[in-house]
Amino acid sequence: MTEQKQRRKPCRYTDEFKQQLVDLYRSGKRKCDICRGYDIAYPLFDKWIKHADDPGPFHEKDNRMPEQEELMRLRKELEKKGGQVSRRRIGRIMRQEGLVSDYTTAQSKPQKDKCNEVKVENILDRQFNGQGYRNVVVSDLTYVRVGKHWDYICVLVDLSNREIIGYSAGEHKTAELVREAFMSVDGNLSDIHISHTDRGNEFKDKTIGDILEIFGIERSLSYKGCPYDNAVAEATL
Repeated sequence: MTEQKQRRKPCRYTDEFKQQLVDLYRSGKRKCDICRGYDIAYPLFDKWIKHADDPGPFHEKDNRMPEQEELMRLRKELEKKGGQVSRRRIGRIMRQEGLVSDYTTAQSKPQKDKCNEVKVENILDRQFNGQGYRNVVVSDLTYVRVGKHWDYICVLVDLSNREIIGYSAGEHKTAELVREAFMSVDGNLSDIHISHTDRGNEFKDKTIGDILEIFGIERSLSYKGCPYDNAVAEATL
């Protein structure tokens, strides 16, 4: 009889605990080590870091809606210019004038994909420096704001000189975006020896596997849940 997977119980963290972890991160502790050690989701911890210096207790800051975030931002901007006004008054004026913040109308909606569990080693192992010309190319995808909506961008970065040798952009986060980035590379793809990425599913697609096989490029993947293994690509974006 197979054991049923137990549902994870929701955890309640005190404001003091949240602040201690933020201070630990700011003192040099790696984010992935903190999240693994205390079993905390990365987006949740990023939210704690973002709001650590804002006034008010953490439990109130964690429950703010995007509109409330925008009102806080406007209030800070007014205070810098010497004005003092409450968030309620800002919201009331915006409603009376029919104003809607750009932040509210152009929220990003990242796709939630399952982790790529394919058994591929982390060959690069954070050896970001001292690589030869196109010996190792790292890649990543992210979303960027274009006008009032969001698009995705994929880049290929040569570790030898941190040059972006290939890129593509589109409305959807798919393997086709990765393929277009490889096809945009100026030169012979056979010059690339290792392609290192995170464990996004768009890099697992058969089309990408065929490209790597045809041009003799070895695949290297980051460890699960550790963005530092692909730090150069992450920093580029």
